[in-house]
Amino acid sequence: MDSGILVCDNISLIKLKKLILNEVEILSIDVEGFNMKVLNIINIIDCLDEKKSECLYFKNSHKVMRVKKILI
Repeated sequence: MDSGILVCDNISLIKLKKLILNEVEILSIDVEGFNMKVLNIINIIDCLDEKKSECLYFKNSHKVMRVKKILI
């Protein structure tokens, strides 16, 4: 699954920093002259309840390929 890229500006980062400091790696980027930050999540918590959700699994594996209905 590709979750995309999480990007924020400096004002957002100032407001979020205390909450996310130990959970993300902060990378500076320049987007058309704007100083932005990419937040690379380094602390991932699996919160999907596979027993209650509708999941499709890879063949010969217990790994989730796709989630049709999510329950956490």
